[in-house]
Amino acid sequence: MKFTPDVQAYLIVLFFGVCAPMVIFWMLYLPLCHFLGEIFRSKEVEQFWIRLIVVVLVSAGISQAVAYQPAAAASTNFIVLVWNLADQIRAILDALLWAMLATFLPLLLSYTILHAGRFKSDSASNKGP
Repeated sequence: MKFTPDVQAYLIVLFFGVCAPMVIFWMLYLPLCHFLGEIFRSKEVEQFWIRLIVVVLVSAGISQAVAYQPAAAASTNFIVLVWNLADQIRAILDALLWAMLATFLPLLLSYTILHAGRFKSDSASNKGP
C-alpha cells in the first residue's frame, strides 16, 4: 500500500502527537510521583492526578496533530511539506507546554499552600534564641 506524501505527513504528525506526550510523561514520572506523594499523602488521589496528567498531555498532543492541514503546494513541493511538518510539530510542542503549565501551576500552588506553615515552623525552630 502506497501513501501519498500528504497522508505520510499526516501519519508522521499523528505519531508525533501521540508519542511526544508519552515521552514527556515518562521523563517526568518518577519526580512527579514523588511530588504528588508530598502533596496528597493518598495513593488514590496521587493515581488520579497521574492519570489526569496523562489524559491532558495526550489530548493536547492529539488535538494539535489531527488539526494538520498541509498547504496546497505541499503535494508538489517537498520543501513546503517539510516546513509544514515542522510548523505542526512546533504547534504540538506549544500545546504540550501550555497543557503542562495549566496542569502543574495549580499543583505547585497547592504544594506551596500546604507546606508553607511547615517551612516557617522549621526555620523558626532552627534560629534558636
